[in-house]
Amino acid sequence: MSTVSAGPIRFRRPGDFPVVVPFIFISKVVLALRVSNLLAIVTQFIGGYALGRYTGGRPWLSGAAMSGIGVALLAIIMARRLDSGLPVVPAQAQARSGVSARTTPVCSSPFHGPARCAK
Repeated sequence: MSTVSAGPIRFRRPGDFPVVVPFIFISKVVLALRVSNLLAIVTQFIGGYALGRYTGGRPWLSGAAMSGIGVALLAIIMARRLDSGLPVVPAQAQARSGVSARTTPVCSSPFHGPARCAK
């Protein structure tokens, strides 16, 4: 399997590339993330539609089911991010996008150990 290298980013599958493109062309990270999410959902719909046609089923229903699963997973990921106490937007992205930054560090995060907390 061949890989395409673009700096530190490596793509092992061609389906990975469209999701990364917004981060290359959009300077605001929050907007690029949302556009990337939208592209992922559209790609899932196209894949589901193609699967429905290939199997002889109902392509629109299959595409809607695939993209619906993607939307549900995306909602779970966003809800877990909010529930963890972490900001939805990382600190580096907040500075560039104009979103106000969190004033107190989160020290009990499952993603970052206590060593990352400001003393």
